[in-house]
Amino acid sequence: MLSLHEIDAVFEQYYFDGMGAVSRGDAKFLCDLIKEIRPGKCFEVGVASGMSTTFLLKALVKVGPESQLVSVDISRQYYADRTKQVGYVVDAAIPAPRCKYGLHFNHWSADAETFAADGKFDFVFIDAHHSHPWATLDTMLILPFVHSGAWIAVHDIALHKIPRFAKETGPFQIFESFSRPKKSQPKKKSQVENQNIGAFQVIGNHRDYEACLLTSLSQEWTVSGRIKPSFYDRIFEMVDRFYSAPFGTQVRQMIEAHNKKVAAAREGK
Repeated sequence: MLSLHEIDAVFEQYYFDGMGAVSRGDAKFLCDLIKEIRPGKCFEVGVASGMSTTFLLKALVKVGPESQLVSVDISRQYYADRTKQVGYVVDAAIPAPRCKYGLHFNHWSADAETFAADGKFDFVFIDAHHSHPWATLDTMLILPFVHSGAWIAVHDIALHKIPRFAKETGPFQIFESFSRPKKSQPKKKSQVENQNIGAFQVIGNHRDYEACLLTSLSQEWTVSGRIKPSFYDRIFEMVDRFYSAPFGTQVRQMIEAHNKKVAAAREGK
């Protein structure tokens, strides 16, 4: 797949401290995973500078020209440099990708349904909101639209170990909670640097993972604000359609309890 020399060349040209991108080791993990599973259709949630997107595209080109990457980001402007557009590194590093690629602004994990209309995903990369429970909610919303056997990679599973990012536990919680009852869940994580990226394989139906999702959601939520009505409504429209009624009830209760807690804290100030 991509050699360390090829990975280093991209970093030397585009990386800067504070850009919030994948590291060299993370990039190697992603490229090696793509080489191993050879996915046809991929979905990326959270683009930012586009560094990870660049490596995904470089890896997918070696899989074949029919491979496809759909990347979405809730924003249009790159959070670390508002003068730049989300995904600007892709435009500079790969101005004409040799595989199918689409970058969509103002979209999030709930839009997986739209982009899976012509076929489910074989690989998903989640690197969006890091406060718990957002990585879990992202996973929950995407699971109905992946094939059995697909892999989901999650970035920043060790971010919370850095003191100033102690509340960014979302990626860690979903990675740790994801398992399949009575079976060994296929999982892997990077063994270099700070082991900040991991992946798990989806086996079976999305409803098979309701217990895993609830295990993650039961951990302390660290997101500071409430779940806004626009997100809330979309989450439950999808949960009602794709998951069991008891699961939906528990998720709804958790979100409502969180929103009440946030409201009470604000009133107490």
